[in-house]
Amino acid sequence: MMEIKIEVRRMEKLSSEQHLARLRDGRIESLRTSSIHLDMLRDLKRINAHIVSVAYPIMEEAGLLSDSRVVSA
Repeated sequence: MMEIKIEVRRMEKLSSEQHLARLRDGRIESLRTSSIHLDMLRDLKRINAHIVSVAYPIMEEAGLLSDSRVVSA
């Protein structure tokens, strides 16, 4: 679970950096769609948070969590 969370954060950061680079380059299509791009990133981050909040209680009940992290296999 933690690996997925880290990967989502990495992809979000990369996407934001690439988008900002396109904005700095003055690409018209990026300027026109900037709010959509940023809204989608925010929404995907929120969806990921909801999935994690549902998964943790299930994993805890199944005994797959230690006090602070996922139990190693």
